[in-house]
Amino acid sequence: MANRRARLCLAALLPLVAGACGGGGETPTAAAGAGPVTVKDCAGKDVTFAQVPERVVTLDGYAAQTLVRLGVADKIIGTGYPAPFAVDRSPYKERLAGIPVLAERVPVTEVVAAQRPDLVLTAFSAFGGPPGSPKDADLATMSAKGLAACLPSGPMLTDLAPTYDYVRKLGAVFRVPDRAERLIGELRARERAVAAKARPGTRRGCWCCRTTRWPGSRSRPLAAARSRTP
Repeated sequence: MANRRARLCLAALLPLVAGACGGGGETPTAAAGAGPVTVKDCAGKDVTFAQVPERVVTLDGYAAQTLVRLGVADKIIGTGYPAPFAVDRSPYKERLAGIPVLAERVPVTEVVAAQRPDLVLTAFSAFGGPPGSPKDADLATMSAKGLAACLPSGPMLTDLAPTYDYVRKLGAVFRVPDRAERLIGELRARERAVAAKARPGTRRGCWCCRTTRWPGSRSRPLAAARSRTP
């Protein structure tokens, strides 16, 4: 039953994320002369970026989709798990197609290290989930910073706030905060539109899940949200 619900959730969220096309033709640039930017990692530690990352590996297609929508696709040197790209439309579909695929699932540490990244991203809850994939300590060994989506524990999330926080964090790191806020606004609008389709006077839940599990693993759902009408 849980897996069936997760599959239904997947169908609900993918259009929400992949369909946010407002301002799609715009490619923002980093602010000239911007100083260091500091964000928090999932452990609450400061991660400082003296400059915009230039060699980014995304462990999953969701992280790559986010960077494409922020207009910084040129910073991605490789991605894992490209399956989410299948739902994308132009112009994002073409931009995602140009990203080198390192593995059909989440790439192992050796493959990631061989790219010599300065930043590794995942839109999942933390690093080191799938067997052989890089953990935080592995990123330190390869002199790469890492940012995960920092989703809270538990079988389901009650809103998309962690996703919005992650987008905002990436907007700061890549010096495109205005684009990040616009993307968040688009996603919030779509979330409200889905909730509004529930019949007035009912308490119908709208569940959204990013994926059922780490690719190739049996772990629990990693991103979900529920909008409930009064």
